[in-house]
Amino acid sequence: MSADKPIDAQSNMQISAKDRAKKLVDNGFRPIPIPYGTKAPRIKGWQKYEAMPEAIEKDFRVKNNIGLLLRDNPMIDIDVRVPAVAEILKGEALKRWPEALERVGLPPKVGLFVRCDEPFRKLCTSDFKINGQKCQVEILCDGQQAVAFGMHPDTGKDYEWIGRTPCEVARQELPLITEVEAQDFINWCEAELSKVAKAEPTDEVTTVSSRRLAVDPPPMNVKALGASIRQRRTEYALDEWDSLSPEDKAIEVQRLITLIEETPRNTLNYDEWISFSHAVKGVLDVEAYQAWYDHCMKYRKNAYTDLEAKWGGLSPESRAGPGTIVHHLSKCGLSEKLISQTAIEANEKRRNLKEASGTAVQPEKVNPINPSRFVIPDETNIPPRDWLYGWFLIRGYVSLTVAPGGAGKSALCMSESLALATGKNLMEESVRKPLKVWVWNGEDPNEELQRRLTAACKHFGVSQDMLCDRLMVDSGRQLPIKIAEYRREGLKVAEPLIEELISTIKREQIDVLRIDPFVTTHMVPENDNGPINEVIDAWRRIASEANCAVELVHHVNKSAALNKDQGIYGARGAGAMIDGARVAR
Repeated sequence: MSADKPIDAQSNMQISAKDRAKKLVDNGFRPIPIPYGTKAPRIKGWQKYEAMPEAIEKDFRVKNNIGLLLRDNPMIDIDVRVPAVAEILKGEALKRWPEALERVGLPPKVGLFVRCDEPFRKLCTSDFKINGQKCQVEILCDGQQAVAFGMHPDTGKDYEWIGRTPCEVARQELPLITEVEAQDFINWCEAELSKVAKAEPTDEVTTVSSRRLAVDPPPMNVKALGASIRQRRTEYALDEWDSLSPEDKAIEVQRLITLIEETPRNTLNYDEWISFSHAVKGVLDVEAYQAWYDHCMKYRKNAYTDLEAKWGGLSPESRAGPGTIVHHLSKCGLSEKLISQTAIEANEKRRNLKEASGTAVQPEKVNPINPSRFVIPDETNIPPRDWLYGWFLIRGYVSLTVAPGGAGKSALCMSESLALATGKNLMEESVRKPLKVWVWNGEDPNEELQRRLTAACKHFGVSQDMLCDRLMVDSGRQLPIKIAEYRREGLKVAEPLIEELISTIKREQIDVLRIDPFVTTHMVPENDNGPINEVIDAWRRIASEANCAVELVHHVNKSAALNKDQGIYGARGAGAMIDGARVAR
């Protein structure tokens, strides 16, 4: 057997790095070449690397290690060398995200691959020592990468996948993780590792006698965690900080000093400490010197000497902002509750200042509410529902299609779109007349959409004369549509985009708009009924005001993929999505 190509551990067949990279791209992942037997990419600007066909041919050698960019598919890195503890942490992660892909390089450490719709920064616990071994959990995401295939530099053996690999699973089939859920898991790991370590993160314990950690995890309060995530995003960006009034800036300076003083410990490594210190001097300057000095002295090794001279060497022109300060303090045990509490108190102080100066915002006036009395009308004047496709699509309403990944949702959508555009009964449902259809696919590139539609036209014998100009197709890669997202100020609905969509549908006289998949049109927590209801409400408004039928295509959760008896109620995420649709299948 030739040694030129690595052996696929799952299939026991030889496969080249180029072939494997192509398969990863087909499955929706973002492979990156890494020198064989190493962990770090050497390509300049690798965070933005695109594995296009010509790049794969050029950059991937026969025996390359292959990494995955983690912006859209985070990795839960259980960097724990105590087997019993690693197994417990892994079990908790798999309980929260069943069917996450499991990769092992240096046992008992393990990496679990999931996916996200909204990238987030790296999250991590403190460093702990248990039985003399380093223990830490990280969730790597935006700006990070991890080796998926190739040789581990410490063991000299290939990375191993337990079960399926990214070459066998489409990215969309991975369990979804949000920043809220990720932070909750990190908080759980932090608390449990701390209890195992019995005291400070550096204390050692000799045994882990139980198959369970100290306590059961508390139930996840998604609403509170969501508020916590949004609060963390309210830390001022640097340009916003520079534009604050002197009064507002003074309030925020005192808040940040309080946070420094209340942080229980200093566990920053040297690079983190330098980043934190530059941010403190650049943002707070001499007012925070004493708080900074006291925080430095909390370092367990008391290794900082001549702090006064080090302070003098820090640059006051640092371009790091308040968010950098809070980020580093969070890694030292600063509680989310205190961050939120001090932010609320600061906002109250600002409000009081505005009221004292006469610039307080006046409450918005509400128009009188008068209930409408019902009078039985002449039923001949009530228009019937305008069914456009069987008993599924109705003009002016939202319909929902739910199915597992890989079940053929997109193929069904395209086939039905051909039936609608031609007015022919190509599928099971009846078509009353030819209609104008707009298919928007948020995942696949234009070439893939053309490939699929051309095959469907060939299969059904559809010609361009039959379609005329009634079928429009766009890819979200060239025409992104984001109806809503979380920003620093909270949930933001894209009103200008909604108005433009309504205007476009009216101008083009589109009868049916098909969105595949729904999840690519928003950046809000998928399991939170409040934000999801806002997104569904926006699509209902588009359907009503543009006088068209809107179909949203969505995935099921993992348990529903295994148990098809759950029907539409196996849809992934919040129930507001199912309840907000007029028809679901």
